[in-house]
Amino acid sequence: MASAVAAVLSGTLLAPATASDAAPGCDTYTHANAPDLGMAACGDPIGQGQTFRAAVTCGRAPDVKGAWATVGRGGHEVSRGRCARFGSGVGANGVDERPV
Repeated sequence: MASAVAAVLSGTLLAPATASDAAPGCDTYTHANAPDLGMAACGDPIGQGQTFRAAVTCGRAPDVKGAWATVGRGGHEVSRGRCARFGSGVGANGVDERPV
């Protein structure tokens, strides 16, 4: 029983971050005047470089991904994803990352 509980706990503790979790140095937004537009804005203050894209969950429409963007040392970039107009707008924003 204890080993089963430990396996469940270790799986939970080591699970990768989901798309709804903002990456370090990133903020996510829904545009104030366009409720179907989700954005991820990322900066690179420590100079490691980062490639990312917005991961937008849309209500009543298929989810979308923004274009990949790469931010370099001291830079700042934004990736945008637009939900279909027939949907109910952005439900959640997140960030997908790739190592540089």
